[in-house]
Amino acid sequence: MMHKLNQICLAALACSFVSVTNLSGQTFDSVTFGNVIPDVVGSGDFRTYTIQNGGDAQSLMYSGTITEIDTITYVSEVTMEIFGSGYSIVNQILDDVNDFQGTFDFFGWIPVQRIVDPGDTWSFIFRENLDDGSDGLADASLDITFEWSTEPVPEPAVSELGEFPLNQGVYERNDQAGTEFPYRVVPIEVSEDGDYTLEIDWQDLENGGSFDGYLYLLDEPFAGTDSTAFISNDDFLSTATSRLTTALDAGITYYALLTTFSESTINPAFAAEFSVSTFNGGTARVVSAIPEPGGLLVLGCFACGSLVVRRNRVNFQGCLKG
Repeated sequence: MMHKLNQICLAALACSFVSVTNLSGQTFDSVTFGNVIPDVVGSGDFRTYTIQNGGDAQSLMYSGTITEIDTITYVSEVTMEIFGSGYSIVNQILDDVNDFQGTFDFFGWIPVQRIVDPGDTWSFIFRENLDDGSDGLADASLDITFEWSTEPVPEPAVSELGEFPLNQGVYERNDQAGTEFPYRVVPIEVSEDGDYTLEIDWQDLENGGSFDGYLYLLDEPFAGTDSTAFISNDDFLSTATSRLTTALDAGITYYALLTTFSESTINPAFAAEFSVSTFNGGTARVVSAIPEPGGLLVLGCFACGSLVVRRNRVNFQGCLKG
């Protein structure tokens, strides 16, 4: 779903800063750009830097802070194009979270794997892929630092959780009365405290290709009334994938809610390929059996309502149906 669903206040409300291994101990050059304004309608905010100290760059680390101007902007809407020393990358996002309040600290790295010589010019173009408000005005500003490092980007440990059809049941929202959306809840636990990336590939098993799904993460069971998601993601680069990164604690059961707003009834061909990755050596696993379709009928329909934002969480006040 490439547009905002403002009318039902869907947002990935990430409050935690995603921390990763700091490579700055092996940094041989760096640059900081202040007050970068990603352009939403033109050619982008264009910055350049001339390398002062060369080296064998295995990775380019970036970190900084993004500040909202339009209050409905997403962190994941900001993309970068980077060129230098024969290297190039386009559509590199700052972070895969969506909505935020005030400011958000981001951190990431990009594999470079090439010699960088003094005097080489590197170019950076910052864009925003959606004009919130359709007014042509800036949606966010950022301060960002790039560091060229001799350390390679580490490989994450990946837990493949499996394929899950969205056939557990449907739920209804008052803002779209009479429309029911299919879903599945996958309860997971992790073995170590730390930052984890949840990634979903939305697959249409009958027709091939993909469909447009939505991923929410809750720290309580999805009961259809007053349930809250502390982070979510719609599209990661395309509608075929959702991805989010957040801090998770060992010993706590989290509930991944897999759903779609492009299908109004259960389609057994719609499935989610679910994986979890981390750099901290931990693993993730599904911790309990998934109720079969109809298994949540005992919950009844307490109060159908719209999705609303409360206390930086996404609240589902909906009607579960088997």
